[in-house]
Order: sequence, then structure tokens, then C-alpha cells
Amino acid sequence: MVPFVFTKKICISVCLGLILIGVSNSEAQLTLVVDSLDVSQLPLVRTKVRVLNNGSAVGGITFHDFLLYENGTLIDSLSGYCEDTLQNEALSILMIIDKSGSMRNAIESAKLAARNFVDRLSASDEMSLVSFTDRISNDQDWTYDKNLMKSKIDQLQVPFFGGGTALWDAIYFGAGRLIGRTKKKVMIVLTDGQDTDSQRSYNDALTAIRNANIIVYTIGLGQDIETTLLTNLARSTGGKYYNAPTVAQLEQIYAEISKEITSTGICELRYTSKINCLNGSTVQLFIIVDVPSYGTASQTVSFRLPLDTSSYSYVTLSIRPDYVVEGGKEITLPVELTRVSTNRPPSQFDLHIRFDRSAINLTSVQATVLSAGASIFETPEANGSFITMTNVQPIRTTGDLITLTFSTQSQFYSTQVSLQLDEATVNQPCTEKVLKQGMVTISGSCERSVIRSNNPSIPSRTEILPNVPNPFNPSTIVRYTTARNGFVTLKVYDVIGREVKTLVQLEQKPGAYEVYFDGSAMANGVYFARLQVSDETALRRILLVK
Repeated sequence: MVPFVFTKKICISVCLGLILIGVSNSEAQLTLVVDSLDVSQLPLVRTKVRVLNNGSAVGGITFHDFLLYENGTLIDSLSGYCEDTLQNEALSILMIIDKSGSMRNAIESAKLAARNFVDRLSASDEMSLVSFTDRISNDQDWTYDKNLMKSKIDQLQVPFFGGGTALWDAIYFGAGRLIGRTKKKVMIVLTDGQDTDSQRSYNDALTAIRNANIIVYTIGLGQDIETTLLTNLARSTGGKYYNAPTVAQLEQIYAEISKEITSTGICELRYTSKINCLNGSTVQLFIIVDVPSYGTASQTVSFRLPLDTSSYSYVTLSIRPDYVVEGGKEITLPVELTRVSTNRPPSQFDLHIRFDRSAINLTSVQATVLSAGASIFETPEANGSFITMTNVQPIRTTGDLITLTFSTQSQFYSTQVSLQLDEATVNQPCTEKVLKQGMVTISGSCERSVIRSNNPSIPSRTEILPNVPNPFNPSTIVRYTTARNGFVTLKVYDVIGREVKTLVQLEQKPGAYEVYFDGSAMANGVYFARLQVSDETALRRILLVK
């Protein structure tokens, strides 16, 4: 067969939009069926497909007649083979048999035909049995033992008082039994009546079948059959619907199904996935086939990646929390790249730097030796700035990535301003970003925000001392001691536990400290100062009276 030479050019705009080229033969009904998908040897991906015309296998095709897209990207290294006759392919076969009251006169012939079908299976085929009335019965789990399977079929009995028909429930249940199987998945459904008792709908059953990539063969026995639905369900999965006016036809129908499930037109497509991040996400494959004289057909199938954090890359950006600047002066500080993986080195960083613009303002962003030659753009925002840095070469070493220059407002009392890095992205997929915020203390003309006591002795405990004055209006000095090295957080909360002010958030040595607290923007009432140093906490009640 001549390969479809021009398809790759057309499919960039056509096939990805799921728009299929019309078939040239008005009687052709080309379908592409995915029999199996094997990702057990990632990055190698293998999928077996069949090309059918009106339900019959199409021969004479090669893997060159296929296009395959992985998450929207065309695979240019597709390989594989097609065989017009491929016998004894290993199967997972689930037989579903109706044993409702209307099957009373037909059940023995149905069991005989089913047992003969089992005899035709190969030793590599695994089998399972489900039966149904208005309830579902899981009669036999997966087995390779033909005699065991036939004995379970023999044990099927129509209930003495009959029973309804839960056809869609049985098919939905069967899809759940098959979804985890790795072989070619086949479901054979025998029923003699319309559904009367299912909790699940036809659409529920069809969706479950499609999600599990199951080929379904349906057999309608007698006249009171939902022929249209059973036909649509079978054809949409690459199977067939068989009508059996009487039980006499069941033996021949099962024989035909036996031939169908080992039929011609099977191709295996193989490629090496370019995905090198095993993060548990879902990968979608879009497969297209073009057959001259028949037209084109397509199918979508997906698989889930395993989760393996060793395949991740890492980037850590931080601003150190220990800067002090006099009010009204400028300060330049670095954004540090303290960790970077070499397997997927980034060349672009998008950063949100959040800070209080009423206290400081970002005036410039400069490249460093690490980012020399980079293009840097800064966009002011209401609560900070958005920075994009694009480097010519990927960055593989740690160091100062960029430097930020801030101007500060003159302060009467000292103020602490947090510099928060968030929403950082890099151009490499599967990269874990870790961000650490910084802290700038702007010294006021009156006093520093945090003043060390003149008492040189190390306190024996971590606690909040009485604030002076208390009650206060509108400001007070909050005093506290720390008995160990650690990251100190001192915050003020209202009586219902809402945080209203952060006074201290930095690393400190053991000692006694004071911090100025301005409550002029707060309402009268009781508040609580909460001190935390590592795993130690202290609380004190303070009162604002205006």
C-alpha cells in the first residue's frame, strides 16, 4: 500500500481538530479499534489496533498508513508492523449471560453453546463469567482453566420465581472487571429481553466500555430485544451485534465470534515517548489511519503515567530574611537560586514578587553573572511586581539569579516588610519549585523596629512580658524574651482569632527584645499577642482603649 504522503501536512490543522477527511467510497464505514495499550516498559509505548470496514478487517495496510499524536505532538519515529493474519493473540474474555425468567426455556441451549465456545479458546486466553437477572452475579473470577469455566456455566440456573433484567448494570459491572486487564479485552453479552431493572443507563454502560477499551459482541435472543442499542454498543467498540431468532442459532453465532476475536487486520504501533517526567498525569494518544479507497478513521486512547519523584527536577528560589535599611534609602538585594537540577535546566523564570508598595518600591531589576545576557522585564502590580527573565543558555549552577533594587519610604517608627516569592514558573515541565520569602526591616528615625535589650544575660524562658503602656492608645511597646536560637514570629490577633498584625518574623538569637506596635488603625477592644519560637509559644492579653 502506498503511504499517505500528504497526511502529515494536513493533519496539523485538520486531524488535531478531530475533523476527519470524508471517505471516497460511500458504502465504506471505516473504523479504528484499539485492542490493547502496553506502557509497562516506558518510555516504550506499544498499542495494537485493528482497521475495520463495516465490521470486517481490512488487510494490506502497513504502519506507514498511521499517524500518532502524544498529547498533541506528532510522533515522528513511529514503527511497528501489520499482519493480515494474527492467530492466537492472548485474550481476556468476559462472558455475560442473561438468566432472567424469560430465559427458562433457552438456558440449557445457551449454556451448551457457551461451553463449546470455551473449548475453542486457546491456552493463553483468560476467562471470567458474569450472569444477571435483576441482580448481578460474579460467577467466576479470571481463570485459564477451561473445565472450571465450563462447570460454572453448567451451574447457571434461572430462578424459580423468575427475575427481572438488569442488562446495563451487568455490562457496567463487566467493564469494571475488564478495565485492569492487560490483554486484548473482549466482552460477549447474551440477553433475551429489554432492560427492566438497571440502576445504570445505556449511556453509563457505553461510557464504561469505552473507557476500558473493550471490544463488545452482543447477542439478542428472540424478538423482545433492544436491537438498536445493542447494535450501537457493539459497533462503537469494534465488535458486532448478532440476532438469534431462536436458540438454534446460538452455536453458530458463538463460532463466528470465536473467529472474529482472532481475526485479521491487526497492527502493532510502537514509539519511544518523549515524556521524561513520571508525575502520575494522564497521557492522551490520538491515532489516525488513512486507507485508499476507504478513507480515514481515528481513535483516542489514554494511559496514566506512574508516579516516580526521582524523575523530577527542582528549583529553589529565595530571598534571605535579614536585611536592614535606613528609611528613605535604597537597598539592593539578590534573588538566590539555591537549588537547580541539571537534568532539565531552566532558561526562563517568571516570578511574582509581592511586597507593600506603601513602604518600598522596586526601582530596577538587574542581571547577575549567572544570568548575564538575559532579557529581563518587570511589570508593576498593585501588590508587587511580575518579573520575567529569559536566558540564552539554560542555567545549571546555583548563585544569585537577579538583583532587586528598592527605594524605601522615610519612617518615624521602624517597619518590617516581607518580600514574598510566589507563583514562580520555569520553562521546564515536571519541575518542583520551592520559594522562600525574605524580610526587610526599614529603620525609623525614632527607633528600630526590633531593639535588643541592654541586658546581656540569656533569658531562661521564651515569653511575652507586659507591654508598656497597657491599656494603650494608640501605640505600645511589646516586650518579649527568647531562650534559644530560632525563627521568631510575633503576631497580634483579635478576640475571635483573626490575625490583625505581624510584628516580628525573622531569625533571632536568645535575648530580650522590644517591638513597637501601632494600633491607630484598629478598633477598641481586647487583643492577644502570640509569640512563637520554633515549637515554643507564648500568649499575652493586651487592651486598646481610644
